[in-house]
Amino acid sequence: MSKTEETLRNCGRWICHSFDILKAIIIRIIFALHATIAIMRIVIAKGDYWYLLNMCGVNFLLIELVITVVTRKGKEPKW
Repeated sequence: MSKTEETLRNCGRWICHSFDILKAIIIRIIFALHATIAIMRIVIAKGDYWYLLNMCGVNFLLIELVITVVTRKGKEPKW
């Protein structure tokens, strides 16, 4: 294998790896945004601030984002 082919192969792996991390970040940010908007709508409609405790779930989602990006390199878990 020539040096050029090896460089292109490594570059392709890097692009796929970066795309996996980007997908993981975007998906979890969309989920967190959706949950935050839904919780805020409930708080405004009901006028009860106890519903803000549901934001703990959003915090766990963000923690899971960090775990996915750092330890699993953006790969989703296999079920």
